[in-house]
Amino acid sequence: MRDVMLDNIEKVLARGERIEDTVKRTDEMANNALQFKKAGVSLKRTMWFKNLKLWIIIGVLVVLLAYIIAAIVCKSPIFKGCWKKNPTTTPSTSAANSVAPTVFVFLLSLALPMLFSL
Repeated sequence: MRDVMLDNIEKVLARGERIEDTVKRTDEMANNALQFKKAGVSLKRTMWFKNLKLWIIIGVLVVLLAYIIAAIVCKSPIFKGCWKKNPTTTPSTSAANSVAPTVFVFLLSLALPMLFSL
């Protein structure tokens, strides 16, 4: 009877040690999970800002390209050649002047959806 009691006590102590080990591992896993979550949030934020910078750069380049094309078509860096009403224009120059704003608006309509598709 005494041997059985000692055996049971040893089993209970061994079980307590296993429970303590399990609790310790659980705490370590919880800490690791918290660190992983923080690292994930930080990485997500970093990648979002890199993506934002990329879209800003692309947007600026598209607007700059549209400006350059419009300036070339209008033959004026401030677009006076496109919208100036000239009563002495012939139909061929009038048609050329009306194409430039259309091209500019078309390029701008292509650029805006790319900028807002973040």
